[in-house]
Amino acid sequence: MLLAVNISVFLVLQIVAALLFKWGSLAPHLYWWGFSLGNVFGMTSIIFLINVYKVMNPNLTLAICTGGAFLLNQIAMTICFKTPMNIMSGVGAAMILFGIVVMAVFKTA
Repeated sequence: MLLAVNISVFLVLQIVAALLFKWGSLAPHLYWWGFSLGNVFGMTSIIFLINVYKVMNPNLTLAICTGGAFLLNQIAMTICFKTPMNIMSGVGAAMILFGIVVMAVFKTA
């Protein structure tokens, strides 16, 4: 359970950081706010990632946390900033998701 909490909090903080970075890029007066706040959330997420590394195989941690953050960031950017995804980016995302599932189910290292 604690592992799932650490992974979930890491993913949420990564999404918030990415959204803040994008938000900060929208106008010059937002730049430093987005940069600063994005880094606060991003650096805080690393604490949770380290907790996951303590109890899980590093290859599996990397696949689930980094791959999961990438996929969820893509979804968040698409929803919040209306960034288009073409068919190939959807295929790529599906392949990444398949890889994460394979590693998680079969505990491949």
